[in-house]
Amino acid sequence: MKIYTRTGDHGTTGIIGGSRLTKDNLRIEAIGSLDDANAALGFALTVVKNSAPELDEICDILENSQRQIFNIGAEIATPSDTTSNAELFDDGATVCLENSMDKFNDVLPALRHFILPGGSEAGCRLHLARCSIRLCERRITAFGQNFEVRDNIRAYLNRLSDWLFVAARYCNFFCDEQDSIWEGKK
Repeated sequence: MKIYTRTGDHGTTGIIGGSRLTKDNLRIEAIGSLDDANAALGFALTVVKNSAPELDEICDILENSQRQIFNIGAEIATPSDTTSNAELFDDGATVCLENSMDKFNDVLPALRHFILPGGSEAGCRLHLARCSIRLCERRITAFGQNFEVRDNIRAYLNRLSDWLFVAARYCNFFCDEQDSIWEGKK
């Protein structure tokens, strides 16, 4: 089977249900940002896996998050008037992120300042993935002004970006890397 179809050569792409949209359509922008974020999560996962076996919980959540992001993409790619529109996103995934953050925060020093993204390579990759998820939030918010987006999807993306921040701090802490404090104008 060939990967290329040539059907998108003129600036359109197909979605579930057979419609074609321009590649700058809000739906396609939202789907594309989810794809970017999924790749960033995969890159972070690879780096965290190679950092230390003690970071397994972060790896498990990153893998699950990739699946959830793909499910969200499938929902966004499916117009509400399409009979195949299914709710694929797992509502329990948000609670899983919250529980993990609570567990990590119990170990981390209290956050009293803004911090600069950085530290260990794993921490840096998690911060970059967080930025990708924030972009998804913005794109899906724009899309949601004209089309239905379930509230639990918005909540999950918001919580995932929070979790990635805490996970980055946790990786840095575990790898004996200090968070860099933002001190304002110097």
